[in-house]
Amino acid sequence: MNKIKFRNQCGGLEESMKTVQEFDTEDQLKTYLEKYHHAVIKKIKFKHQVYDHRIGWDSYYVSVYIQWFLGHWHWQCVGISNGKFY
Repeated sequence: MNKIKFRNQCGGLEESMKTVQEFDTEDQLKTYLEKYHHAVIKKIKFKHQVYDHRIGWDSYYVSVYIQWFLGHWHWQCVGISNGKFY
């Protein structure tokens, strides 16, 4: 099983670390993000960025293809994870 940690993109590192959640599957992460953002998400992608020595994470930007207002879809970075689902 490939469990990952995810933190929302908000404020500084200290504030963001208060939002850390662990997920066993991409579907669990998707459900969480849809509830958190009150929006529909079609796709999730992970893009490796850097090893963050402050928290010991090999950090990935987590972007979602999300439907916001009036049915418009676009990609948006919503947080950072310590890995990706395979």
